[in-house]
Amino acid sequence: MGEHEVPISYIGDTLVSQNWCKYFAKGCNGKINTNKQYQGGSIAMFGDETLMHIKDKAIEACQDWFYGDKAYFGRGKYYRVTKNAYMHDAQGEATSARFKRLSIKVQKWQTGSRILICPQSNDFHLRQGITQEQWVEQVKKTLLMYTDRSIIIHTKSFGDAETMFKMRLKNVWATIVHSSMAGVQSVMHGVPCFATDKASTASSFGSTDLSMIETPIKPDNREMMAWVLADNQFTLEELSSGMAWEKLQ
Repeated sequence: MGEHEVPISYIGDTLVSQNWCKYFAKGCNGKINTNKQYQGGSIAMFGDETLMHIKDKAIEACQDWFYGDKAYFGRGKYYRVTKNAYMHDAQGEATSARFKRLSIKVQKWQTGSRILICPQSNDFHLRQGITQEQWVEQVKKTLLMYTDRSIIIHTKSFGDAETMFKMRLKNVWATIVHSSMAGVQSVMHGVPCFATDKASTASSFGSTDLSMIETPIKPDNREMMAWVLADNQFTLEELSSGMAWEKLQ
């Protein structure tokens, strides 16, 4: 595969966006833009609401866009980056080395009775042309066509969100997300997931067909897909060293 054009890294308002862009730009020997005006060519950005219009302009111009966001695993230490996509599809080859460093254990499949719906922020859903409440109601309406299981709603909490989410998985039959990494976390904890976004990482770990709610997919290659995700997330130092940029070539 040939090398990509070095992108301009656009800095957003958040501290994490600023740090990610500075380190990524150093790693690919690229320029940094702080005025949030599209300069042409390919772009790099962290998932910041104030930068989405730049990504849209790059797509309109048929240019590559490199997207950074919080990690698949080990958030706070690692950050993900993908080319022309919001997240990795978990397909491809990888070794177990980086995943093992995370000390994450893939749990046995559990059997519960409830369905857990996990909406994302209202701002996120609005970008998809629908409110958070409307998405939840659409999912519930579809589910009621195929199951009579009780349904509970889980919204992201502050503090130790991963621990809180793990507690909510008790007695859960399946989780429903749009594209949230909560779907992948659910599967790693032994609870099948469904995703309404076919392009999401979660869809690779489960299904997008809610009519299958009573017979959810339980992939037997969960750990190997997790290896791929772990191979495609990086520390700030690894972004700065060019490791991430090399991986994208």
